Amino acid sequence: MRKLLSVCVTTYNQRRYIECCLESIVTQRLPYGWDMEVLVGDDCSTDGTGDIVRAFAERHSLIVKPLARERNLGMFANYRRVHAGARGTCIAHCDGDDYWAEGKLEKQLRFLEDDPACPAVFTNAIVVADDDRRIGVFSSGIPSSFDAAFLIGRGNCLTHSSMMYRADLREAMIPASGGFIDFQLYIALLRHGRLGFLEEYLTCYRSHNQSSVTLTSRELIRQLYWQALSTVGPNDAPASSRAAAKANFLAGIAQRELNGGDLRKVREWAAVVLRSAPGQQAGLLIGVGLSLCRSLSAAVGRRLLRRAGLQKAQDRVFHPR
Repeated sequence: MRKLLSVCVTTYNQRRYIECCLESIVTQRLPYGWDMEVLVGDDCSTDGTGDIVRAFAERHSLIVKPLARERNLGMFANYRRVHAGARGTCIAHCDGDDYWAEGKLEKQLRFLEDDPACPAVFTNAIVVADDDRRIGVFSSGIPSSFDAAFLIGRGNCLTHSSMMYRADLREAMIPASGGFIDFQLYIALLRHGRLGFLEEYLTCYRSHNQSSVTLTSRELIRQLYWQALSTVGPNDAPASSRAAAKANFLAGIAQRELNGGDLRKVREWAAVVLRSAPGQQAGLLIGVGLSLCRSLSAAVGRRLLRRAGLQKAQDRVFHPR
C-alpha cells in the first residue's frame, strides 16, 4: 500500500517568490512507495499570487491543490485551514517565500522511517536575500536529536519551512484558536519525543528587509514567544533550563531596545518575566546580565573575524551555537 506525504504551503502577497517555492516542491524525489499532495493556501492575496498558484496547479493538477478563499482569514487561521486539509501520514510545511533543495523530502522521510519514535524532523537552511543571494546560514551546533531543554536554551533556532512531522500529532501540536508562533508548535511536538535535525542545508530561508518590520509586529512576536515559553513546565525541562530561557528572552529584548529602542519596553517585559518567577528574581537578573555579556562578546568576536577576513558575509550564522 502506498503512503501519502502532504506538503502544506501558506502564502499571502508573495507573487515574486511563490512559483520558485512550488517548483522546488514538485521536483522533489520521494522514497519508493510514497506519493505526494501539495496544498496551497493563498489567503486572498491582492498582488496576483493567487493567479500564479492557479496556473501552476493547472500544470501539476495531479499533485498541487489550491485552497481558494473568498475572504482573508489571517495568518493563523490560514495555517490551520491548510494543515487541517492534509491527508498524508506525514506533513511538511513551507512558507510561500521559501524554497527547498533537492533531496529534502526524501531524506526527511527516511529519517522518520528509521526512527519511529521521532515526532518531527527539521533541516538546516541557507539564508538568502530577496534576490536569492546567499547572506548566511540559519543555525549551527544543533545535534541530530534534541529535547525541550536544548530547544528553549537555544531559542527559536529552527527553520519552520524545514519542518516535517507525523500527521497524528497535528491536533496536539496546533492550537485550536488564537495566535501562536512556530516555537510553540515545536514545544508541543517535543512532548511526544525528541526532535530530529539534519545538518545539511536542504531549506532556503528568505530574509526580508527588517526595516519593514513595525514595532507592533515585533511586540506581537515577543508576546507569542513568551506565550510559548510559558507553556514549558516541569515535565518538559528542568527548572534551571526554564529559568535560563527566561533570562535569555529578557536579555534579547534589552539588547535590542538599549540599542536606540524603547526603554519602556525593557521595563514592561522585565516586570512580566520577574513576576513569573517569584523568589527567583535575583537569579533571573544575574542570568540576564550573563546572557548580555555572552551576546556582546560573541558579536565582537564575529565582527573581528569579518574584519580580519576570516569569515565571509555569506557564512554568517543567524542563530549561532
